[in-house]
Amino acid sequence: MQNLWGDNVLSDLIDKLCDDQSLRDQRREIEGHVRIYANRDAVEQAIHQCKPLSGLLDYNGGIWIAYRPKSEEYRNDMDWDKDTTRHWSRSALKLLKVQLNDQAGRRVSDLCWFAPLSTVPNDTITMSSPLELKDRVDQYLLLLPQLNDNGNGYQNFFHVIGSKWTERVSDGTFKTPNLAFENFNDDWQV
Repeated sequence: MQNLWGDNVLSDLIDKLCDDQSLRDQRREIEGHVRIYANRDAVEQAIHQCKPLSGLLDYNGGIWIAYRPKSEEYRNDMDWDKDTTRHWSRSALKLLKVQLNDQAGRRVSDLCWFAPLSTVPNDTITMSSPLELKDRVDQYLLLLPQLNDNGNGYQNFFHVIGSKWTERVSDGTFKTPNLAFENFNDDWQV
């Protein structure tokens, strides 16, 4: 808890600085909270292979995965009205929207909600810099796949944990988990 509190205090201090070094620090901090995949193919392959994923939750409840666009993808999709000095940037990002199918979801061990994950193919957002994420992100997410029945691989059912000590529940919202006291017994006592 002290490390989390310290990280939060440092983040607030960095936000208050206005020099170029603080901007570089903020970019590193953001990239430390969310994995930015090499390209869209890497995102789709990770989803197809049911790998643990890193994503973000926007203020409207949308779940997104960040990746670096290829130059032509960036040029084709860039909103040229944005306030940028270049048409192409190595720090450019795209966000790919993903959705969880709660109709096919299930609760596992009466603790975690898992649901199948898929991409929303034509729903992307182009950004010229990771710093633009600060205005969009409500929480950073970890999407964890469920082990298959024989325990030697994963299946396309994901449990989602948020950076504000929340988890995604069956209605698609993020809530602080409630631990049932039945899960704790005398074996836990020293």
